[in-house]
Amino acid sequence: MRAKKIWPKLTWTCRSMTSTRVVTRLVLRLWLRRPLHPNLLPRCAPSRLQPKKSQTVTQAHMCNYCNYTSPKRYLLSRHMKSHSEERPHKCSVCERGFKTLASLQNHVNTHTGTRPHQCKECDAAFTTSGELVRHVRYRHTHEKPHRCTECDYASVELSKLKRHMRCHTGERPYQCPHCTYASPDTYKLKRHLRIHTGEKPYECDVCHARFTQSNSLKAHKLIHSGNKPIFQCELCPTTCGRKTDLRIHVQKLHTSDKPLKC
Repeated sequence: MRAKKIWPKLTWTCRSMTSTRVVTRLVLRLWLRRPLHPNLLPRCAPSRLQPKKSQTVTQAHMCNYCNYTSPKRYLLSRHMKSHSEERPHKCSVCERGFKTLASLQNHVNTHTGTRPHQCKECDAAFTTSGELVRHVRYRHTHEKPHRCTECDYASVELSKLKRHMRCHTGERPYQCPHCTYASPDTYKLKRHLRIHTGEKPYECDVCHARFTQSNSLKAHKLIHSGNKPIFQCELCPTTCGRKTDLRIHVQKLHTSDKPLKC
């Protein structure tokens, strides 16, 4: 951890004068030397100079791993835990470990059912402060503080912004252990893994057909309602009942080096 002093311009007031002089640190050092330099602010003796209480030299504590800085050492110490894999605070119920006591307390609330974080705008209450913040932003303020530097995208949650940024960087950090597929987020990887496991968690309540994706179930239910959409291929007369099927059709038949005739 590094500590760096931040020196603002100091405002000093002379007791014998009504004026206020703004000086830099270098001038201040010369100013306070004894004997006083004859050409340096001769009308104000050091004994008569009083700094204003509101202007103090602050010390910024800097993280060695990122750009985080804090005026308080304890805040930097708490931040440093985000770079560590140590989780010394253990849950007595499930033995799960946490980096901070606050995170542990939020987790314990999920076991006890305690909801100490009350929304001031409505009757909703939450087990963690993070859930409350998300609720307020989604339901009441509609604030989206996390903004993409590459486009107009903005998000309520930092995690969603990080996931979005991968569409610009092309990063796919989540690798399938069974094939070469890699995903930009854990949700898409989990959905992909069902291809290998055969899991179909989404069931139609009419005909009990099962699907790997919720969108597939939603499209299937349109068959029962009679409102099934038709997606027309722009390159041939083929029609599909799902947009996904149309995309696969175009990829297989129209985007290869030698397009096949339908």
